[in-house]
Amino acid sequence: MHALVGGGEAVVGRQRCFGVRARELERVAFIDAVLAAQITLLAGTDKRDATTVEQLATRHDLALVRVSELRVAQEARSIVQGRYLDGHGALFPDAAQAWDEQIRSSEAIADAVVRLVELDGLPAAAAGDSEAMPRRTTEFVADLVEPAKAAALDKLDEGRRALGIATGWLRAKMASRPVAVSGSVAEKER
Repeated sequence: MHALVGGGEAVVGRQRCFGVRARELERVAFIDAVLAAQITLLAGTDKRDATTVEQLATRHDLALVRVSELRVAQEARSIVQGRYLDGHGALFPDAAQAWDEQIRSSEAIADAVVRLVELDGLPAAAAGDSEAMPRRTTEFVADLVEPAKAAALDKLDEGRRALGIATGWLRAKMASRPVAVSGSVAEKER
């Protein structure tokens, strides 16, 4: 996939294609820091009323979803590496190490909040939707592959084919998104 991109763009394209840029890792780390701070503040509250326990349960769910999404992204990258890069790693060593550290950090935060929620007597997390994981992995694979295909075709002056791929990818993304937003017109019409 990245072999179609010429010169120095191949290196940048490889990192961009696989979605791990320093800026994105910083964003994920920042979100984890905010989540950990919120969990710490909620856990440190002397008086745990129903609102505090509910907020802690919400952070619990969010932490588990974040870890699940990171694992799905990693699985998608592994699939793409096997399919298009003959099994070779797509990330530079520093990015791969930072990614692994980020997953460990996110898992530690999720483990901590799971224990806190259990101490408050809330039920353990329900098992994830077994059908959702493969579907999300497929979506992540498409998010990695389809823009790269379209960009490569565009660089080869195959703009029509590139547009078709990009349009199909965007339509699939838009179709998979929930339409109703709390308080939206669509929700009020139900």
